[in-house]
Amino acid sequence: MGQSKSKQNVASTDHRNHYTNKVFLSFRGEDTRYDFTDHLYNALCLRGIKTFRDDKLSRGEDISQELLKAIEESRVSIVVFSQNYASSRWCLDELVKILDCRKSKGQKFRAVFYKVAPSDVRHQTGAFGDAFATLDQCKYKDSIGKWRKALDACATLNQCKYKDSIGKWRKALEEAANLSGWTFEEGRYETEFIEEIVEDLFAQVINPLCELHVADHPIGLESCREEVNKLLDADENNMVGIWGLVE
Repeated sequence: MGQSKSKQNVASTDHRNHYTNKVFLSFRGEDTRYDFTDHLYNALCLRGIKTFRDDKLSRGEDISQELLKAIEESRVSIVVFSQNYASSRWCLDELVKILDCRKSKGQKFRAVFYKVAPSDVRHQTGAFGDAFATLDQCKYKDSIGKWRKALDACATLNQCKYKDSIGKWRKALEEAANLSGWTFEEGRYETEFIEEIVEDLFAQVINPLCELHVADHPIGLESCREEVNKLLDADENNMVGIWGLVE
């Protein structure tokens, strides 16, 4: 019986952009920093997947340039949606940036719905609806004309300056919930769930992106490339070994 064999020539000059990190983790610290996200981070690192998490970055009024740079330099972003994710303006701005890089740079995106329903993220209901209900109170700021009302509303006035961001945050949550991801269900072991995430990520995203890097102006390598392509095109069975340092 004939055996079909897929053939793929070695590229001479094309290669993917270099990324500092393979994975960027976006998460709500107060929800998952010391348990689920920490376990996921550790599992990814043990699998050899270089992962960035923002443990050591200082929090400021706006998302830092250092964090924006980390997102841009990651091949894949994993967003861990949890109970209080939408209550963090920082997390929402991260999400907007991540989805922007997905469109502009072709980066990969995966969502983890940790003890929240994808529909709550998509439609901003449940805890996600509560978070946006607080933000939406800002639309009444122009109606606050008396000092008493201003004092009564002081708890939410500080958020009113984010009114212009609410629309893009809602859109980002809806878009993210419609993309590929994993949903954690109560009653399941977290270690088993994390193992599934890591193996799926490696098989579907990380491994297919691992390509042979060839210099922009290779000297003395063209003949080697042609020789490898001849072996790949041969009809008989062959074993091709490639030696050298890998990153």
